[in-house]
Amino acid sequence: IPPGNIVDTGALGPCVGVIIYDTSKKEAYAGHFVDCEIQGLDKMIKEAVSNFNQVDKLEFYAAGNFINTEDKEQCDYELQDRVFVKNMLNEYNFLEQNTYISWGSKIFNPDLNIWANLIFNVDTAENILEVNLHNNLTDIIKTIYTGDIRRAPKNFSI
Repeated sequence: IPPGNIVDTGALGPCVGVIIYDTSKKEAYAGHFVDCEIQGLDKMIKEAVSNFNQVDKLEFYAAGNFINTEDKEQCDYELQDRVFVKNMLNEYNFLEQNTYISWGSKIFNPDLNIWANLIFNVDTAENILEVNLHNNLTDIIKTIYTGDIRRAPKNFSI
């Protein structure tokens, strides 16, 4: 994604939104993944590292993976995205100080929906992570976080 653009990951419930940003070229790669392994996050990272050349100039942003299920098997399956992301960061030698991840909470309440959205300015690296909680019974949506992902909780809890 070239300079002059705004990236919007879209709504991230159990999905994971990823942005890889080159701080010197002011360009980015971005994706919205229902399943990071099956949908090719590794290919996106490989392409970004290849095109940008200097991993130490890259920032990695990820958000989402809010899990709302009592099904242990489904919960474990969805949590694998976090392991996969960590493994990819290690494999491609991303610097920890350039990695910003804010994972969703695990809740087990069918009356609630929680999701995030990450918006990123490719020119400035300014970003807004917004996390919302929807009560299905009252139909009230409450924003529980709005701000820079670099200052957001590493893990949200409800």
